[in-house]
Amino acid sequence: MIVEQTSFFILSYFSKTELLELEWLEKTSTMTPKNFQEQVRLENEVLLKYKPKKLLAKTLDMDYTISPDEQEKHNEIILPTFKTIGLEKLAIVVSKDLFTQVSISQIIDDDSTAEYQTQYFDDTTSAITWLEE
Repeated sequence: MIVEQTSFFILSYFSKTELLELEWLEKTSTMTPKNFQEQVRLENEVLLKYKPKKLLAKTLDMDYTISPDEQEKHNEIILPTFKTIGLEKLAIVVSKDLFTQVSISQIIDDDSTAEYQTQYFDDTTSAITWLEE
């Protein structure tokens, strides 16, 4: 069920599996740093509302390189929430864009206190299979 949608992403929550799916859209190519921060805040609100145990981040169509400053701001907002809600698994379907892919992995790799498992995937099917294990 879609719980939030913007020009840049779609957030869907599946209560049976306690899964939140975050799908970044092609329109991210027009995103500004301010837009990115707005998306992060909205994502955080949804995480706190639904408290998923699993997160599927689909970045295949994301066309936005997250600067180091934006990575830091993202982490200050999202990483404490992961801990608060007891996130168990994070599956990331990687972007086709190398720079976007690297900027996303830097965000996750910076979480030295992570209590959740993280895996990267080339396709959604493999990611979902892993999340369901």
